[in-house]
Amino acid sequence: VVRSPYKERFGCPRQPPVTAGVLGGEAREGQLEFLDNPDGDISLALSDLEGFEYIWVISFLHMNEGWSPRVTPPRGPRKKRGVFATRAPHRPNHLSLSACRLVSVDLEKRIVTVRGL
Repeated sequence: VVRSPYKERFGCPRQPPVTAGVLGGEAREGQLEFLDNPDGDISLALSDLEGFEYIWVISFLHMNEGWSPRVTPPRGPRKKRGVFATRAPHRPNHLSLSACRLVSVDLEKRIVTVRGL
């Protein structure tokens, strides 16, 4: 379960170190909450993560509807580009990959707190 301070895509950080135009003027904290898993102990899987500065977060973009093979990026030249050459969230696979700054890991509660989600 992802608990993000960003409820709309506008105002979200477009990249972790880029915070200009972000809601609140800086990348805010969000949480990744891991639910019970009958196949193994998630707490063990999260152990030793605390030593990293950044982690990769893979997400399923469940609210995206439709996609286009060519899009016009919001920054740079107003020229259509292939969707895979952009950071457009509307993709045929609904997956996203974000490098987020690791803030903390709570093994007991199975919660990872990150910035820039």
